[in-house]
Amino acid sequence: MLVVAVFLTAMLAVAGEDVEAVEAVEAVDAFEVLDPSTLVGQLTVLQLKELIAETMAQALVPLHHNCTDYSETGDCGLVVENGLCGAEEFYARYCCRSCTLAKQIPTYGPHLSLTAKAPISINVTTDLVKYPRGSNVTITCEATGYPTPEVVWFRNYNEISSIGEYEEDTEVLGGILLKTIRSNLIIDNYSVDYSHFQCMAINSEGLAKSSITIYIEDELSVVLLPEVPIMEAKNEVVLDCVATGADVNEVIWFREVELIHNSNEYRIIERRSFEDGLTKIHSKLTILRHKTEDSGSLFTCSAIDRKGGNKEKKACYEESHRCEFKQEYIYRYCCKTCTLMGVLPTYGPHLRGDAEAPLEVSIQTNSTVVPYGGDAELVCMTSGFPGRQSVMWLKKDELIRESNNIHIKHNSACSPLLCEVSASLLIKGIKISDTGKYICRTSNVVGMKDALVLLRSMEDGEIYIDIDY
Repeated sequence: MLVVAVFLTAMLAVAGEDVEAVEAVEAVDAFEVLDPSTLVGQLTVLQLKELIAETMAQALVPLHHNCTDYSETGDCGLVVENGLCGAEEFYARYCCRSCTLAKQIPTYGPHLSLTAKAPISINVTTDLVKYPRGSNVTITCEATGYPTPEVVWFRNYNEISSIGEYEEDTEVLGGILLKTIRSNLIIDNYSVDYSHFQCMAINSEGLAKSSITIYIEDELSVVLLPEVPIMEAKNEVVLDCVATGADVNEVIWFREVELIHNSNEYRIIERRSFEDGLTKIHSKLTILRHKTEDSGSLFTCSAIDRKGGNKEKKACYEESHRCEFKQEYIYRYCCKTCTLMGVLPTYGPHLRGDAEAPLEVSIQTNSTVVPYGGDAELVCMTSGFPGRQSVMWLKKDELIRESNNIHIKHNSACSPLLCEVSASLLIKGIKISDTGKYICRTSNVVGMKDALVLLRSMEDGEIYIDIDY
């Protein structure tokens, strides 16, 4: 009788009925008719058979103790309904009980190890990558995962969400188990030449990142005609330069590195016009009494606006000697200048290049052995382009800050196409607690790079600086 009562109690529990085992014991007697007042006694034989058929399979499934439903959102019913239990292993992990009872997955399997994770997918988009200065820009980040990921924004590798640098509009779009979150980064009056924006999605299962770089579109356009001037000696040579921009202010001419003025050798005539809010300057350079020594000379037209000029063209002019260095990123940024110099052919793979300047970092020291209590100086040397890269010192992945015995000094020397930044770390009165791994980290819009050095104690008490660590 007790066995029957326990069995009926289990079936009713699976069926969702609330019944005490004592009631079932009192209700079942091998020699007596069931009492109609009890819950079991109210069942007809037909109803009892139907209940047994309906709940037997569920009641006898031996679920593993790891097999449960983890979904806080209650989506496991939808997972079963849409037949997703076997689609990915993480569905079976997070909705194990529902999927097992629905017989969409086996009772035992790798899902019980609780190692399967729902991957985080992330994508950052925007309408354009180049905007006119002063535009309103919206960058959208969509991330999907379980549990619902949180989103954090970075600009040039610095976190900006916590300080509210820009407006962020975030909403959860929903989904079955996997939830999608959308975050719009809203930037009003964007006026920075270029910025690297990164979106990071994170939850208890991991993180993922996606990024995009936004540029201010060239505000000045310069056209030089004829593109390949071939003139007969002793004839006058005429070069036309047309500069167009919202704030173009001046056009200047150079022969090699010499600024050209009106003289007995050169005549410059300029005409200005305005159309659709743009200023157009048409500058005509006439080389009077063209001489053979002018052949092969590099003549450059440079347009300057009130903000400082067409930086790319001016940079390529000032750094034209770098065309000889055979650096791919110089060919990309200064294609026209390097072609006019004869370094690059008119056509070639460089026209499809996307090379960036390599971000370089190294650590130097004047002495690799420092006595206990002495001063140790580490100098981190970096170079990169575009922009001025940041340089920081870390120990045990924590930022090093200045203190009584720690002094940090930065120096930089930037040319139009390369920036060199150094950061010296001076440790005064070095002690055992100062030993360990030090990291010099540099980053710009292109990426991030580390250099490592190890300070360790030697048997004689001195400190050894291992820059080849």
